[in-house]
Amino acid sequence: MTPEIFRLGTRFALTELLMSGCTTASDHHYLFPAGLKNAMDIQVEEAQRLGICMTVSRGSMDLSEKDGGLPPDGAVQDEDTIIADCERVL
Repeated sequence: MTPEIFRLGTRFALTELLMSGCTTASDHHYLFPAGLKNAMDIQVEEAQRLGICMTVSRGSMDLSEKDGGLPPDGAVQDEDTIIADCERVL
């Protein structure tokens, strides 16, 4: 998933919510495939652009299929990366 695809998906989802009358949304994004480091920033930018109130929660997955987790190997991050980005987002 590229940042641009993620941006368009976020914009589409938030627009659909606005069109149905929703004015406040919440998202718990937790999969960060390679190349999608600033997902939280993209979500906040799109919410601001559309004028919808939004709370975001930066989740994480550090166990891939090969380690007994559910997501594919390319959609997880190591603990140091997760903690550093959580601190940045906060």
